[in-house]
Amino acid sequence: MNEAAYAQALLKLQRQIAAMREARILVEPLLPVDEQVFDPAALTPEQRMFLDAFRARFADLQDFLGQRIFRLIALWDEDESPARPLSTRERVQLMERKGFLERRQWHALRDLRNAFAHEYPDEHAVKAAHLNEAFRLAPTLETVAEALARYMSHALER
Repeated sequence: MNEAAYAQALLKLQRQIAAMREARILVEPLLPVDEQVFDPAALTPEQRMFLDAFRARFADLQDFLGQRIFRLIALWDEDESPARPLSTRERVQLMERKGFLERRQWHALRDLRNAFAHEYPDEHAVKAAHLNEAFRLAPTLETVAEALARYMSHALER
């Protein structure tokens, strides 16, 4: 595993955690939202921007952890190799064994991220429910990401 690539991924992860936290703080006064409040015509451009940023940062952080960070940690710790790649399911199980997450929580985060990807513009009630759930789960996502970042940082110090 290339140390420079690992360090670069850690830096990106730390930036994404900070961006997620910032978006959560900005959107907090707007939540919870309901179908009427979420109607784009009822929101100011700034409110729409904050809600969109929160949704995007939640999805981006969840995706980055699942698609990149889990794999990098598995490679760094030699639980995986290019010759013997793990499946996504195996990586999630590995992260659970290492104590970073509970599989049930991870699946809830992933399912919500996937739901964001399949929303339709006029489904205000669905979009509102997804945003409310993401706000409720954001501390869990941040806790997982922070634990992974600490682990990676300590690994680089060894």
